[in-house]
Amino acid sequence: RTETPGRSGHEAAYNGRASYARVGGSVTFEYTEVGGDFNPEVGFLRRQSYCSFNQTGRRLNRLPGVPWLRELRPHYGVDTYWDLDGFMESQTIHLDSHVDFENGWFFSPAVDIEMEGLQEPFEIAPRVIVPPGQYRHPEIDWRLDSDQSRALSLASFWRFGGFLTGNQRVFGVAVATRRGANLNASVRWDRSDINLPEGEFVTHLIQGRLNYSFTPFISVQSLIQYNDLSDAWSGNFRFGWLNTAGTGLFVVYNETRGLDDPSRGLVSVGPLSRTFVIKFSRQFDVLR
Repeated sequence: RTETPGRSGHEAAYNGRASYARVGGSVTFEYTEVGGDFNPEVGFLRRQSYCSFNQTGRRLNRLPGVPWLRELRPHYGVDTYWDLDGFMESQTIHLDSHVDFENGWFFSPAVDIEMEGLQEPFEIAPRVIVPPGQYRHPEIDWRLDSDQSRALSLASFWRFGGFLTGNQRVFGVAVATRRGANLNASVRWDRSDINLPEGEFVTHLIQGRLNYSFTPFISVQSLIQYNDLSDAWSGNFRFGWLNTAGTGLFVVYNETRGLDDPSRGLVSVGPLSRTFVIKFSRQFDVLR
């Protein structure tokens, strides 16, 4: 619970979790509630003024009699979110079974039932406005990866099914390379084809990642991505010099840069935001 001057509403947050696990499987239940005036201070909240109930269950199956199959992991999940007035904002029912092959390949034939609730009109794309309502639809969300431990690997996913008032077709592919424990790099492209009665649009997201470790304690990381819906580039660059227990020196630079596209009503040019952060932490043993 928090107390903040000028805030007099629901200032508390609660979380409770129960799980049962045994060899070969587990079941978990979790409840979370965050008040509208809860102040996380220096923390971070993905969303505020909500309550949620999450349930997951999974089982581990190994089949020694099938030489090409390493492991099956069937599982389910139900995630539901309400606002504090009882309106259901979203729900995901997830049914899946991870399939690990002996050669390192991975397949996930997931089927989801998604629900999205809107209390106000929502502009999902320029001049495409979705009316209020609760929209429920099934979708397939499949994933296929090659052996990620190889010097060169491929990852892909497909998502087809309903989306708000219409439907969607989403495809993504990533190519990754690695050299020992020092270098990891990847390039990813996502394409989303959205078809709604209110309008149709296609979006593309391109991401590039790089992680280079000079030593187990010194590394540089970067993420650069382009989103054509907002017509903006963003970049994150991080240098880390670690010590014990995750302490050490961190230098982080972030920048978002807009591009000029008057035909789409986008006129933001140049840097939209910039941040530069230096953080140093050290752990001391006061008992010595």
